[in-house]
Amino acid sequence: MLRPSRVPLIIGGDDDINVAAAGNTVSLTAAAGMLVLPPHELAAPANQVAVELIADIPPSAEVLVDVRGAREPGRWMEWIEARPEAPVTLPEPTRLVQVRLMISVADDGASPVVRGLRLVPELNDQLPRITGPIGTYRIYATRVGLVGNTTANWHVVQPRDHFVALPSRRTLSSRGSSDYTVQVCADNGRCAWAPVWDIGPWNTTDDYWNLPMIRRSWSDLPQGLPQAQAAYQDGYHGGRDQFGRRVTNPAGIDLADGTFWDTLQLRDNQWVTVNYLWAGPGLFGLVGALPLAVHGAPDEEAPEVGRAAEDAMVPLQCRGSDGWLRIGPGQYLPASGLAQVPTLPAC
Repeated sequence: MLRPSRVPLIIGGDDDINVAAAGNTVSLTAAAGMLVLPPHELAAPANQVAVELIADIPPSAEVLVDVRGAREPGRWMEWIEARPEAPVTLPEPTRLVQVRLMISVADDGASPVVRGLRLVPELNDQLPRITGPIGTYRIYATRVGLVGNTTANWHVVQPRDHFVALPSRRTLSSRGSSDYTVQVCADNGRCAWAPVWDIGPWNTTDDYWNLPMIRRSWSDLPQGLPQAQAAYQDGYHGGRDQFGRRVTNPAGIDLADGTFWDTLQLRDNQWVTVNYLWAGPGLFGLVGALPLAVHGAPDEEAPEVGRAAEDAMVPLQCRGSDGWLRIGPGQYLPASGLAQVPTLPAC
């Protein structure tokens, strides 16, 4: 076991929602909130992390603790919930970790008070190293709608918005960030690159894109098969989701209206191809403050074949001499539209 490590309870980022500090404690300013602590460096690489939470939690209130590790500079593994009975197991050893608290008040409005947080890391050589791409899957997509509502990361849904929802908080990006981005392609040849800003459809613990050995729920299903799809098509779990609702479509991803209508030009719910980019290899860039049109050739006059949402993460293959970047076969966007561009080979 490595040396235990105390994590300071620091508030101040844009991803900290409805939380306030008083001395060395943190409490809520509303019915629910989120605190994403700054990245924390361990004394040595670890692949298991036990969390010791010091908190006053009234009955029916909740403090959920998630931990994730850095895969490489600027790239993160998925969030994994820390439970009192077992340490968090990370897919691979890392020295840089981050903690997220999801806090909600009790039925009578009493707020939990968090007084401290300590990590107990360990390097377990018997655990497998799980790296590499997750895979690309054929998934049934539905439209989010719900303009004016608030997503699981406290983003207020706008008309013609550009984001997606997946049925697990393991890949919920903080508001305004795109640590977890998907590429969604329709059968008409158009593709969207959009961040994961909500949880759904149907389930909230179904990270179906992961291997069964690390999948949070429904680990008897094949990798890439959403529980809702199995329930709808095969009567799995009595044809119901985790909440006992009868599943009326096989959806494994929700698309915000702008992604659904404008980028993919869909007119009804349908099957799409989804690539879960956070686990893929290669170099990535970050789209700036405006969505970017993706063209079929490195030319402004070339047909548009999709769009990358504001703040989305996009894969980068090479840079042309004219300032265009290739992000996939027959997919190009201008380097000037990206907030971050690593050094790339020439196309």
